[in-house]
Amino acid sequence: MKDSFPERPKIEIADKPNDHESLGRSVPHAIRSSSPVISMAHKFATMADKHYMSADHCLLYLARRVGYVRQYRERSQNFFGRLINKIMGDDPEVVPLSGAVVAGVLTFLGDPLPKTFDRGQDYNLRFDIADKLLSRMLEKAEVEGMLK
Repeated sequence: MKDSFPERPKIEIADKPNDHESLGRSVPHAIRSSSPVISMAHKFATMADKHYMSADHCLLYLARRVGYVRQYRERSQNFFGRLINKIMGDDPEVVPLSGAVVAGVLTFLGDPLPKTFDRGQDYNLRFDIADKLLSRMLEKAEVEGMLK
């Protein structure tokens, strides 16, 4: 007896089968591309993220991203952790941030923005620099009463 179900559309999980891109990053892409509503919502969220973020949102975003990279660094202490990082595409040395977050952090700290800075770009900060920015931001946020 033949299956009565229609053939399901195939979702490509990875762009290139031998590419080092992680499966963890490709699955959300497949989900986003499965529905036009989800795709539009993702595009709106990405666009909103790249234009403006308040200081408290920048602090939360930076703390979350630095926390993720700390986990990647801890995981990279052994072979299996490094293997997981490689498979997932997680870099224990780089903190990826949007230009809006970097601009919000630097503005909050009173540091000047570079002349060629673009809020619409994504930036990869070295972990040590992002960690120092987070420490400075936490100190200033505590002084200004942002933290309770």
